[in-house]
Amino acid sequence: MKLRHILFILIAATTTLSCSNGEKVLFDQTISFDNEKWLRQDVKTFNIDVDNVDDCYNFFVTMMIDTNCVRGSQLPLVMNLYNDNGERRNWRSFVNLRNPEGNWLCPLEGKYLVVNQRIKEYFFFNSKGTHRLEIHHGTDRYEIYGVKQMGIRLEKAKLVYPE
Repeated sequence: MKLRHILFILIAATTTLSCSNGEKVLFDQTISFDNEKWLRQDVKTFNIDVDNVDDCYNFFVTMMIDTNCVRGSQLPLVMNLYNDNGERRNWRSFVNLRNPEGNWLCPLEGKYLVVNQRIKEYFFFNSKGTHRLEIHHGTDRYEIYGVKQMGIRLEKAKLVYPE
């Protein structure tokens, strides 16, 4: 009887926690790179359908990068977001790969660094419709090697207002 009661409490707590995190995925897509090479002019494009402009979102970037090819501690990304009317919003984001001591900040899967980082918080879309997100690397090199895949995920953010 006690074991059944404890099991019920654990299941109820897990269900409550998983349902109350306040985040819902609006968009999640991953693309692969040919020959694990990303050229400067090679823009990666994601089309995001937005039907609610009242919600705000957190942007996440996911990547798999060969650790033998990483040159610095950050990977700069240039983000351009276009709506149906052609209006552009742009920003730079930095994917953190190493800490100041040179240790990896993300878990490893074989020789690949597995990145899952929030790069923009509390973002509001200014119009409904399809938004085109274009990303290119912002490094000073013409090409970077070792990028196996990159993804974008948008999760609904939970705004917390002071009482």
